[in-house]
Amino acid sequence: MDSDEFMDKLESGVLDDRDDYFDWFAAKKGLDIWSRRLRILAGVNL
Repeated sequence: MDSDEFMDKLESGVLDDRDDYFDWFAAKKGLDIWSRRLRILAGVNL
């Protein structure tokens, strides 16, 4: 499954509490945060 499908399943409680799921969750959240920051910074003109 892709990360978006994973996030939906984890947040809805379909997946169990395995440690590797929380690692994936943290990595995806971090990627989302840095991707958002990159989009914001790409729009800045100096």
